[in-house]
Amino acid sequence: MESWLLLRSLRTLHLRVPLQSSNATKLVAHLATHPSVIRKVVHASLQQEEFVRKQLSGGFPPCFSIYFGTEEQAKIFCSKTRLFRHATSLGGAESLCEWRAMSDATVDRTLVRISVGVEGIEDLIRDIDQALGLAAS
Repeated sequence: MESWLLLRSLRTLHLRVPLQSSNATKLVAHLATHPSVIRKVVHASLQQEEFVRKQLSGGFPPCFSIYFGTEEQAKIFCSKTRLFRHATSLGGAESLCEWRAMSDATVDRTLVRISVGVEGIEDLIRDIDQALGLAAS
C-alpha cells in the first residue's frame, strides 16, 4: 500500500510542489498583516541569508509555523479553519494545520504548523483571515 501511495504521489509531484510553494510564500506574506494575533511566523522565505536563497532558488517549502499570542488563540485558529484540516500528517495535496501541543507536550503551546496545499490562494487567504478573526475575538 505504501509503495502504491508513493507512486501515486510521484506522478503529480511536478504539478503540486510549485503551486504549494507559491501558495505558502503568499500566505506567509499575508500573515504579516495580523500582528495582533500572531507573535511570529517561521518560513524559509523570511530568511535573508544568501545560502538559503541559493539553495531554494526554485521556491520555498509548503510548510511553515505560526506562533500565536496565546495558547487559546492557537487552539481556536485550528478549530475554526474550513479549508485547512486539523491533522498531524503534513505534506499532502490538501492544506492542513496542526496545533502541535496536541501531539507533543514538549513544544511551545502557541505553535501551529501549516502545510499548504493546492487550493486557490484567494480561498486559503479568506479561510486564514476568518479563523484569525475568530482567534482574535
